[in-house]
Amino acid sequence: MTTTENRKMSTLDGFVRPAKCSEARAKNISDRVTNMIVQDLRPIRTVECDGFRNLMKYLEPGYVLPSRKQFTADINLKHATYKNHLKGKLREEAVFISLTTDLWTSIATESYITVTAHYIDNNWVLQAFVLETLPFPERHTGINIAQKLKEMVGEWEILDTVRMVSHDQGSNMKAAMEILHNELNWQNLHCTAHCLQLCILAGFKINSIDRLLAAAKKIVTHFHHSVVASEALKQKQIEMNMPGKKLINSCVTRWNSTYEMLDRLLKLRWPVTAVLSDSKVTKPSNRYLDLKSEQWKLVEELVEVLENFSTATTFLSYEENVSMSAAFPILHGIIDQLVPDVSDSGVIKQFKEIVSSEISERFELNSLHAAHPMLLTAIIDPRFKNLTLGRYTESEQDSLKKGIVELMEMYKVYEEHEHGSQTSHEPSPSDVKRPKRLTALDKLLGEEAAVAEPSLSSELEKYLTEPPPPRRDNPLVWWQLNAGRFKVVSYVARRLLCIPATTTSSERVFSTGLTVTKLRSNLKPKNVYALIFLNQNLSKLSIH
Repeated sequence: MTTTENRKMSTLDGFVRPAKCSEARAKNISDRVTNMIVQDLRPIRTVECDGFRNLMKYLEPGYVLPSRKQFTADINLKHATYKNHLKGKLREEAVFISLTTDLWTSIATESYITVTAHYIDNNWVLQAFVLETLPFPERHTGINIAQKLKEMVGEWEILDTVRMVSHDQGSNMKAAMEILHNELNWQNLHCTAHCLQLCILAGFKINSIDRLLAAAKKIVTHFHHSVVASEALKQKQIEMNMPGKKLINSCVTRWNSTYEMLDRLLKLRWPVTAVLSDSKVTKPSNRYLDLKSEQWKLVEELVEVLENFSTATTFLSYEENVSMSAAFPILHGIIDQLVPDVSDSGVIKQFKEIVSSEISERFELNSLHAAHPMLLTAIIDPRFKNLTLGRYTESEQDSLKKGIVELMEMYKVYEEHEHGSQTSHEPSPSDVKRPKRLTALDKLLGEEAAVAEPSLSSELEKYLTEPPPPRRDNPLVWWQLNAGRFKVVSYVARRLLCIPATTTSSERVFSTGLTVTKLRSNLKPKNVYALIFLNQNLSKLSIH
């Protein structure tokens, strides 16, 4: 055999007999496949699909793809590893933790409860993690929900650091929070976005608006169900030099969806009208779908009003934002915008009056007590302190300041506990002897507050006289730079500014519908938990 023939045979052997994949490389590939399943929310059965197996065989011929069972085990092992890592992180960094929680049902009609944790770490960075997504087959009573939350917090060993729970306005959730407040002294807040949604829905009950929304949904449904109409709408947009967009349908449980539906419909008014009036596309029986001119005018007015709500809920729902401190100024800003204008139609004036009244009533803006977290958080945010206090009389301001000082009084107890036990966690009030002056906990329990120490009041006053930073600035950056100057006030800031204004973090877990899909409807609950935990937390946690 010639040299040339030997060379050809050697080259051919390289294709026929794939190079061996080292054990280390095989492990790295398998780990990346596991991460792909987690991060892209792919079904675990993907590893058994012919297309994927053929792709891996082409890319790495010497790699033997593990079984579906092995990848499931790897996911659960990774989950256990990262969960332990997060437990340690919470012990080291979280002095105060605020939770959000929500209940949901999967496509497989299995009930789950999700809990997220929010805190400010030692570097004044807001952290947010999904702690648990567990099956909840029991009846969703207040007692059962409270018990489940206590079990979760006990499992994570954060009982002494949880101070607040944000939740929806379900009667069972309210009952659970009352139990937890009585037993563990946890405070609780309703989701700001949920409350705003209920306020808007009250305005939507006005007859003319209710009829308009029903008519708008019929138009959207018609285009979604008719391929001919949908294609004609695309063509009309091209003819009118408009960017191709689809109509959006509203969903009663999704924030801002009615605004999005009306806004998109208004933007596509002329293409929609053109299609509905085209006898070649629309049957005579469907010509009635187009809105009347006065209805289009009402759409225009509603979109202008609802835009403020969309902006507010979007901002308050960002997980990375310090959000609760902005809730009070934003709510008052919305009410200011809802003052009827002379150019408003009678319907819009009525809508504004109803929604404004609902906001004041549901958020109790005219009767908030001095210890309400919404108020205290706004004052402890350097951007909004003057704006918030400026809405109250001098005597009311004194009461609000006392609310802050009473939280400041806990600092000495916290500092003594920290130095005595070498832990950064604030002690539970039951674990320490109460000082003679009463603490914030005493106020929550209904006891009268004592007169604050002058030194604490003077530090608070010094903070309040500081010029506020620009509204767009991150208040945590300000506190990182000024915590040394306002040692005790910063303790309160770290306690309050981690509170989220909405339950978006826990709702985001299931609202996308990507974790338990039709392709994953047979997922066992423990695998659902592992996948959600890793999908939501993997990029935030680094294990070296």
